Amino acid sequence: MNNKIILFLTIIFFTSGLFAQSTIAAARAQGAGASVTVHGIVTTPNSQTSNTEYGLQDGTGGLIIYHDGSPYVALAVGASVEVSGTLLEYYGKLEVIPDNADDITVISQNNSLPAFQVITVADLIAYGENYESELIHINNVSITSGTWPTSSSVTLSISDDGGTSTGNMRIDSDFDIIGNPEPAGSFDVQGIVGQFDDYQILPRYYTDFNPSSSSSSTTTPDYKWTSSDSSGGPVYSWEDITSTGTLISMS
Repeated sequence: MNNKIILFLTIIFFTSGLFAQSTIAAARAQGAGASVTVHGIVTTPNSQTSNTEYGLQDGTGGLIIYHDGSPYVALAVGASVEVSGTLLEYYGKLEVIPDNADDITVISQNNSLPAFQVITVADLIAYGENYESELIHINNVSITSGTWPTSSSVTLSISDDGGTSTGNMRIDSDFDIIGNPEPAGSFDVQGIVGQFDDYQILPRYYTDFNPSSSSSSTTTPDYKWTSSDSSGGPVYSWEDITSTGTLISMS
């Protein structure tokens, strides 16, 4: 075979394998420095002011799309996209870095999001890597330390077991949360799992907070019915009222 043809086919094979599409879990397994192509659903708005950061999730895992500067392609939550790029680890969080707009293809819009996985704060602490960049939901949470933000981003400590397990909840100023009142008492919270050395949950909207289901229980009335025939039951006093009042004839 002609050497030029062999070289040409080798180049085609190499470049096609360089960005062969894989699941997000398979891409994550390759680690930082790998060149990958992944497909998933966008799960967050852009969480950066000057740069670009979106959550992406498929049925196997989650990954962050990141690049410096404004978005090459503006992505909406629920968009199905294919992204090619190089994996980079930032404070433990794995990101795929596309080079330009050609590396991002929007396939469809308005898709359903992956189901939120219900976990505990203890799960987030112990198994955060298993949930990194995926959507989660934690019930019956309370803030154990930190001050609810009014202007800038803040990391709060939260617990769902009375303080035995405490994890991080990041309130990002680029999400539509700051300026709303602090959730009262215990609450349920959902969002994406992030990592900045430690794992954290990042709510994406103020609507990601809801009153705790355990705080809306029905109060049982403090009484019971006892028959007059029962021991200790009520005693009725009967009175004849036939001679009381004015007789009215009904015709």
